[in-house]
Amino acid sequence: DVDVNSDTLRVRRSAVMAHDQRRLLGLGSERVHIQIALALLLAIGCDSHGSVWSANPFQWDTVQDKLYSFCYNQTGNYSASALVALAKSKLMIHGMEEGAENAPVWQNSEGKIGAAARLLRDLAPQQLQLYTVQIDFARSVYTSGAWFNAHPECVLRDESGNPVLNNSTQPSVGHCDANVSVPGKAYPFGACYTYGFDTECGRQAWVKFIVDTVEQQNLDGIFIDGFQGCDPSVPNGSCRVLSKCTAQVATAWMQGLNSSLWALAQAFAGKNKTVICNDTGQTYACDSEIGCFCTASNDERFGGGISGAVSLMDYNKENPRGGVIVHVPHIAPYNAGIFNRSFAAFLLGAYDGYGFGIGFQYDCQLGGWLDVDKFPLAQKLGPPLGDAKIELASWPGANCTYTTAARPRQPQTLGCLMRRSFQSGVSVFLGQYLPPDNPTRPTNGGLCIWWSDGSVTSPDPSLCPKPR
Repeated sequence: DVDVNSDTLRVRRSAVMAHDQRRLLGLGSERVHIQIALALLLAIGCDSHGSVWSANPFQWDTVQDKLYSFCYNQTGNYSASALVALAKSKLMIHGMEEGAENAPVWQNSEGKIGAAARLLRDLAPQQLQLYTVQIDFARSVYTSGAWFNAHPECVLRDESGNPVLNNSTQPSVGHCDANVSVPGKAYPFGACYTYGFDTECGRQAWVKFIVDTVEQQNLDGIFIDGFQGCDPSVPNGSCRVLSKCTAQVATAWMQGLNSSLWALAQAFAGKNKTVICNDTGQTYACDSEIGCFCTASNDERFGGGISGAVSLMDYNKENPRGGVIVHVPHIAPYNAGIFNRSFAAFLLGAYDGYGFGIGFQYDCQLGGWLDVDKFPLAQKLGPPLGDAKIELASWPGANCTYTTAARPRQPQTLGCLMRRSFQSGVSVFLGQYLPPDNPTRPTNGGLCIWWSDGSVTSPDPSLCPKPR
């Protein structure tokens, strides 16, 4: 029972917890969906201002306490060196290709991820173990994908009644193996169906496979991919997989996806599980006043800089109780310049529950993951002493649109100076402190992290003002 007016929100928790699962996964009016979502928010301990990352693994003690990893070992079991390196992060997201070449080849990703998670738990019992799922294509590398292959009545169909498919373009990549075709197009290496969130059986199966895997493999939650160009949090949202579907099917599919995501929130309620929603080039945030089905969000390609830091600050305003992880591209192998630029921006914009990914090499046996000891893991941080300060540079012509609350589509950042201090004595600066040596592509921007031990991380400390 939900009664909403301008001042009050009342929910009978007993009614929420007794709510029939079939109704939750069924399609109804928009009002019903809003009622369910609001009820679930209070039932799982949230208010209408955002999600709660109750299992937050990231603390402020040291740099290492902010790190997470996202990779897989496709060829088989982890090497000892890879396990030791990965165990140093606070959260591990296992990719779907985990152990893909182990028997059964390119099948049962859920079980192989569980086995890898157990190896890491032996070394790092407190590390959170998550596995990757998607909202678009039913990949046969999962047991769930094989089930959808066998149940085409539960998949998405286009305006001609044909299944919406994603083809595997390489015979060596075994994500998709459905032996199916559509008029005018063949899939010689196999195809993936698209989850049928517009069908009751598709919704129920998607939720059940995820919940069963998390429970049976003793995992701490999931990382959901596929929100790029797809926002199920808005009533009239759309998704790239729906381009060839009728308007009626598209609407039903989006509503069904929304209901399924809230069903996961209900299934994980009170169990300290994490649901991270992934986007590319930005942090996914539910565009809704009724909260979010995600407990944390990921920015897949965090480039750092002034805009990157401000984007993290803005997300915190929208969702102050949720967490954020950022995945930095091209840190494979270790690249000091990329790390310095991205980590400085991260420190300027991070809040409680924010984590930093240190590699973009998906194979755990390679790249940035094994270079973890090259990062300043032991440097102390301590909680921040307030938000980052944004100031306008003093050189003539400096322009910084971030000194106001406005967020223009093309912000001017060249004249922005950002500073932040931490309890341990760490101080961070980022910005064009000196007049630019080039009006469009300056090479004398300032970046400094003054650590509590007196050392400085900077390409050139003379390009920064003195720490405050």
